[in-house]
Amino acid sequence: MARDTGEEFEDDDLDEDLDGGDDLDDDAIGDVNLDMEDDDLIEGDDFDADEEETVVRARPAAKRRTVTKAAPTVEGVPKSRLVNQKTVAEVWKKLGDRHADATPVPYTISTRLQVGDVLQHARFGVGYVIEIPGPTKAEVVFEDQVRKLVHNR
Repeated sequence: MARDTGEEFEDDDLDEDLDGGDDLDDDAIGDVNLDMEDDDLIEGDDFDADEEETVVRARPAAKRRTVTKAAPTVEGVPKSRLVNQKTVAEVWKKLGDRHADATPVPYTISTRLQVGDVLQHARFGVGYVIEIPGPTKAEVVFEDQVRKLVHNR
């Protein structure tokens, strides 16, 4: 909203370049020629309508394949099912049958374990190493549950 300051303006007070009028002078436009004729269009020499165009197309996106890995298993049982005590006991028994002739190694924190090792833990009894998830961790199946033990320290 305009504020009335009491001053009056005359048309002569406006800058001619900013008044938005149609009376633009040649200097404001520069060397641009706005009067194009039909014969100013490019013909013939620069453009051959019979020439084939080269079309560049983007390569279609590759189809993404979903690769599903088989769930890790222990003695044919998915590891995700090793939370049930009955299932753990069954797997522990199968591993015991498989390693019946192996002599369990006494467990210490400094012992370096590998998958397939059979160990004797002072508190949990005989256990079977089923996974080494890190350089100092081992997953071991004992008769009552799967436990994570520290090793190789």
